[in-house]
Amino acid sequence: MTTLTAQLRPAQLPQDHDALVALIQAYVAWLDMDMSFQNFDDEMAQFDSIYSLPHGMFWVAQAAGILVGCVAFKHLDERTAEVKRLYVQPAFRGQRLGDQLMQLLVEKTRQLGYQRLVLDTVPKTVAAQAIYLRMGFKPIAPYYSGHTLATAFFELAL
Repeated sequence: MTTLTAQLRPAQLPQDHDALVALIQAYVAWLDMDMSFQNFDDEMAQFDSIYSLPHGMFWVAQAAGILVGCVAFKHLDERTAEVKRLYVQPAFRGQRLGDQLMQLLVEKTRQLGYQRLVLDTVPKTVAAQAIYLRMGFKPIAPYYSGHTLATAFFELAL
């Protein structure tokens, strides 16, 4: 585990675009799965517009000038936001950065008037699932079709 202290901040798009996309690509490589069921290529093509207010927002953890973690939300409807791309690079795990990033996301979505957060997750994301459960997320039925069979779905009332 790296001992550098990470600073948390909102992502600045388009300035952080390349570094953030690289971090998300590292996340997808770590997952080692086909992300087409989430329309991942379309998401990356429209990245800045999807993850800029009022449509969504990213937070990043930065250490020594490098992005080492992230989380985002994406607007689904007037009351619901979807949690996306919670990831911390392996060398920076164990510092509770994932918890801190999720706390920022929950606080901001509440401030923006959302009433509910939803998310999907896959078996490899055991640490992230532990964060979700600690925060009070509850299992729910799938909120979209076309997902892999191993996908789990959660929600948090805000």
